[in-house]
Amino acid sequence: MTSRNEFLGSISKALNRTEPASQPSIPSYDPIPPAEADYNRSETALLRSLLRNSQDIGIEVTQTSLDRLDNVLHHVLESIDPGIILATDDPFLKKRIDESALLKSMTWQFWSKERSAEESLALAKQATVGVAVAQTALAESGTVMVSSDDGSRTVTLVPESTIYIIPAGNIEHRLTQGMALLHQQSQLSASVHYITGPSATSDIELVRVVGVHGPVRVFYIIVNDLRV
Repeated sequence: MTSRNEFLGSISKALNRTEPASQPSIPSYDPIPPAEADYNRSETALLRSLLRNSQDIGIEVTQTSLDRLDNVLHHVLESIDPGIILATDDPFLKKRIDESALLKSMTWQFWSKERSAEESLALAKQATVGVAVAQTALAESGTVMVSSDDGSRTVTLVPESTIYIIPAGNIEHRLTQGMALLHQQSQLSASVHYITGPSATSDIELVRVVGVHGPVRVFYIIVNDLRV
């Protein structure tokens, strides 16, 4: 008798079986859905799916139009009672803040490549909230995609709260389409991040605890008439 059979035999004996169970057959699975599956869903259907799945995982979602974005962003920030607001080095976001007296009334800092990693981390730890523009949102899971080029990794993962501005025209169905977009880019950033909701864990007794290693509150502001 081989050591393998001896080992299995001892387990069978402990389970009150006279001999090891026969090897189970390998189940057959349906093929992985092709990239085109559900891809032709309308923008309205994708938006509806993103709303539902985001709210299911504890994300606070607001929809708005581009001309109301400044007011909505200001309202969400007020609900957090921010001190320092840290924003990514995103041209769209910097332009909105620079041209809005409402937004400029708050204390903003911008991530910069000119700072060292230590300086950027120290600033992020001082910030109450981080604000970033998502490159893509995945409707199936309520996930957003950001890259490290504009500081999104530090800005969105260190402060206690995070606000993502999501252009409705950039919503995709699932990770299949999100990865396809990356393949179309001629040059990738140093890192790309798919982030799904506030940080949470259920490791201890399957009790879900939020805010273990990242933002406690996550907000999505979906801009219906925007694509960037």
